[in-house]
Amino acid sequence: MPKVAIRLAESAVANIEAIGDWYADQGVPEVGDQLIRETVTRVEGLADHPKMGRIVPSSTSRSCAS
Repeated sequence: MPKVAIRLAESAVANIEAIGDWYADQGVPEVGDQLIRETVTRVEGLADHPKMGRIVPSSTSRSCAS
Protein backbone atom coordinates (compact mmCIF):
# COMPACT_ATOMS: atom_id res chain seq x y z
CA MET A 1 0.00 0.00 0.00
CA PRO A 2 1.46 3.40 -0.96
CA LYS A 3 2.07 6.04 1.67
CA VAL A 4 -0.81 8.37 2.43
CA ALA A 5 -0.12 12.10 2.60
CA ILE A 6 -0.53 13.52 6.10
CA ARG A 7 -1.69 17.12 6.37
CA LEU A 8 -2.29 18.97 9.60
CA ALA A 9 -4.85 21.72 9.81
CA GLU A 10 -3.48 25.10 10.83
CA SER A 11 -5.64 24.88 13.95
CA ALA A 12 -4.02 21.55 14.85
CA VAL A 13 -0.54 23.05 14.51
CA ALA A 14 -1.62 26.01 16.65
CA ASN A 15 -3.00 23.63 19.28
CA ILE A 16 0.23 21.62 19.33
CA GLU A 17 2.25 24.81 19.76
CA ALA A 18 -0.10 25.95 22.55
CA ILE A 19 0.41 22.64 24.36
CA GLY A 20 4.18 23.12 24.18
CA ASP A 21 3.84 26.69 25.42
CA TRP A 22 1.64 25.59 28.33
CA TYR A 23 4.18 23.04 29.53
CA ALA A 24 6.94 25.64 29.16
CA ASP A 25 4.91 28.08 31.27
CA GLN A 26 4.56 25.35 33.91
CA GLY A 27 8.36 25.08 34.04
CA VAL A 28 8.56 21.65 32.39
CA PRO A 29 9.19 22.32 28.69
CA GLU A 30 10.78 18.90 28.29
CA VAL A 31 7.44 17.25 29.11
CA GLY A 32 5.71 19.24 26.38
CA ASP A 33 8.53 18.50 23.94
CA GLN A 34 8.26 14.77 24.63
CA LEU A 35 4.46 14.79 24.31
CA ILE A 36 4.68 16.64 21.00
CA ARG A 37 7.40 14.30 19.67
CA GLU A 38 5.36 11.22 20.59
CA THR A 39 2.19 12.68 19.07
CA VAL A 40 3.91 13.64 15.82
CA THR A 41 5.50 10.18 15.60
CA ARG A 42 2.08 8.54 15.94
CA VAL A 43 0.51 10.86 13.39
CA GLU A 44 3.37 10.23 10.94
CA GLY A 45 2.72 6.50 11.38
CA LEU A 46 -0.63 7.04 9.68
CA ALA A 47 1.21 7.57 6.38
CA ASP A 48 2.30 3.92 6.39
CA HIS A 49 -0.70 2.51 8.26
CA PRO A 50 -3.74 4.71 7.49
CA LYS A 51 -6.18 2.24 9.04
CA MET A 52 -4.40 1.93 12.38
CA GLY A 53 -6.37 2.82 15.46
CA ARG A 54 -9.97 2.25 16.28
CA ILE A 55 -13.14 3.25 14.53
CA VAL A 56 -15.21 5.61 16.64
CA PRO A 57 -18.66 3.98 17.01
CA SER A 58 -20.55 7.15 16.08
CA SER A 59 -18.48 7.59 12.93
CA THR A 60 -19.84 6.33 9.62
CA SER A 61 -16.64 7.03 7.69
CA ARG A 62 -12.91 6.59 8.34
CA SER A 63 -12.19 9.78 6.41
CA CYS A 64 -11.29 12.92 8.35
CA ALA A 65 -11.21 15.14 5.30
CA SER A 66 -14.23 17.20 4.39
